[in-house]
Amino acid sequence: MAAATGSTAVLRAAQKFWQLPDADLHAMVKLTRQVDRVELKFVVPTSAHARAFEVFRIASTTPRRQRVYYLDTPDRLLHRRGVMVRVRSTRGRPDDSVVKLRPVVPANVAPRLRQSKQLVVEVDAMPGSYVCSAALRTRLGADDVQRAMAHQSPLHALFSKQQARLLATHLPGPGHIDDLAVLGPIEAS
Repeated sequence: MAAATGSTAVLRAAQKFWQLPDADLHAMVKLTRQVDRVELKFVVPTSAHARAFEVFRIASTTPRRQRVYYLDTPDRLLHRRGVMVRVRSTRGRPDDSVVKLRPVVPANVAPRLRQSKQLVVEVDAMPGSYVCSAALRTRLGADDVQRAMAHQSPLHALFSKQQARLLATHLPGPGHIDDLAVLGPIEAS
């Protein structure tokens, strides 16, 4: 009987934190068993940062400066189709690019794509909501993004062949990566 009472208390605490009805909370937990990674996203008041770093064992509080660019059609068709295309420069790290699909059902991700070492299927969970996505990521060389943004190299040079193939299935008509509009940069840390 104590185990049942304990699990009920855990369920109630999870419902209070996640602010999800029973069915949605169970669906989210079930989904986490089908993915590679779960990202918990929540807002921490500035006054609680030190405690949060301690609880989550975050060693460094030094933010990394990032310059982030999003690519889309001028009418934001990719966004409406659930496709997010991003390139990023992070000080002290290699540049990277990602083509992300969301929402996705893990079982519906093409087996060949699912087996790629560059693909991560993840759940982003935050109080009141969650979404499952598939992100195909590629590491780039230092300054690759800066060169492309300065028009010294084409946008397609920022993406692997696998990313380009995935993206091509979502582009309108004869669209090409080099035809996408660049939105940004967004300065982040």
